[in-house]
Amino acid sequence: MNPKTPVRSTQLSRQLQRAFRILGLVPTAEFDKLALAAMLGSPPAEAENVLEGLVDVTTCPTT
Repeated sequence: MNPKTPVRSTQLSRQLQRAFRILGLVPTAEFDKLALAAMLGSPPAEAENVLEGLVDVTTCPTT
């Protein structure tokens, strides 16, 4: 992940905090919902929602 704005852990739900920490340990910048699902021990649909949530908090809206 390459956040464009700093993210404080207090801005994230516990689920997003956990995913953010786990993904910070991954030695690659490329992963998908299946990889995150395996790391979280959750269904792929839930992992996809988590990824979307992380994208929402780590990118700036464009104007």
